Amino acid sequence: FFFFKQKTAYEMLRSLVGSEMCIRDRSTWGSLNKQMGCSASKGNPTKDNKQVNGTNQATNQANQQGSHLVLGYWGIKGIAEPIRYILALLQFKYEEKTYTTPEEWAEDKQKLKTPFPNLPYLQDGDHVITESKAIQHYLCQKAQRLDLLGKNVEDTICLYQVMGVIDDARQPVSEGIREENHVEQLKKNIKEKISPKLQQLSDQLGEDEYLIGYLTLADLNLLFLLELIQKVESSVLEQFPNLKKLRERLVGLPHLAEYNKTERANRNFFMKV
Repeated sequence: FFFFKQKTAYEMLRSLVGSEMCIRDRSTWGSLNKQMGCSASKGNPTKDNKQVNGTNQATNQANQQGSHLVLGYWGIKGIAEPIRYILALLQFKYEEKTYTTPEEWAEDKQKLKTPFPNLPYLQDGDHVITESKAIQHYLCQKAQRLDLLGKNVEDTICLYQVMGVIDDARQPVSEGIREENHVEQLKKNIKEKISPKLQQLSDQLGEDEYLIGYLTLADLNLLFLLELIQKVESSVLEQFPNLKKLRERLVGLPHLAEYNKTERANRNFFMKV
């Protein structure tokens, strides 16, 4: 197990001095308040492509350390699916502990060595990480793929703004999830509640390949939502051609394409969908 040095507020502020802020209209701070959009530093395309394609040497070395990973969750995609995307992209070998009843989970919950027992959880040897975003962050750190968290402070700020919009867009998915007419309710929510958020994300993406200019956790979290919409109400994606292309680009990434052919990817998004 390892620990990561966190930047102090002073260090973060110093890193902002003299740098361009991560916004599409960089002319004034006022434009940030008006547009709330952001764009990322483009970096080196050759290097970025190597990282996206899973040939990053640090990733391979990290995954050769032999740690035993176990992902615990229900037998659905749910909020664990972006974690599975990351595990696949970073080429981690892992097992899944699938819970089928609340009683089964309640029994294991008492045994987890964490002050915050919850699903999903990731067990790495003797250590347990819970909360989906924390697990995602942990895996990126473990694989030394910090680019997935943003290449600098400005990009990371953009990343979490975008992630917040994605979380807001996903919220209506769970409304009435146990009702008999959940699928019809979900279709309605996609058109009425989720589409406005998709418009914001489409505006943010623009003509770029990824949401902040290069592949990050934001894209992988959005992919789960786009996959759900593609299955339930695919006509909505036709209204956002750039998001549709983003989905196609992501599912075409080599290791994600391989994952989507496995049994792990062949499960319901939720209990009834």
